[in-house]
Amino acid sequence: MNHLDLGLTKQSMSDRFNYLYDRCREDIRSIRSLNAGKADIVLRNISQDLQTLEKYGDKELIERYKASLVLNLEQMYREFNYFK
Repeated sequence: MNHLDLGLTKQSMSDRFNYLYDRCREDIRSIRSLNAGKADIVLRNISQDLQTLEKYGDKELIERYKASLVLNLEQMYREFNYFK
C-alpha cells in the first residue's frame, strides 16, 4: 500500500481529494465491474461541479465541496482496489 493510503503522511482535505480523484480517474480504466459505469458518471459530475465553482471563483466554497466528497472518494477508491 501507498504511504498516503495508510495515513502516514498528513494532507489537507483538498490534497487528499485531489489524490483520490486522480487515482479513481486512473483506476476506472482498468476496472471490470458493473459499477464502473456509474462511478465514471459520478466522477464526470464532480468534474463539472468543480468547473462551475471555479467559474464563480469562490475558493472557500471549492474547499468545502472537496472536503464533503473525500469520504465518498475514499470508499470508491477502496472498492476499485478490491476489484483489481
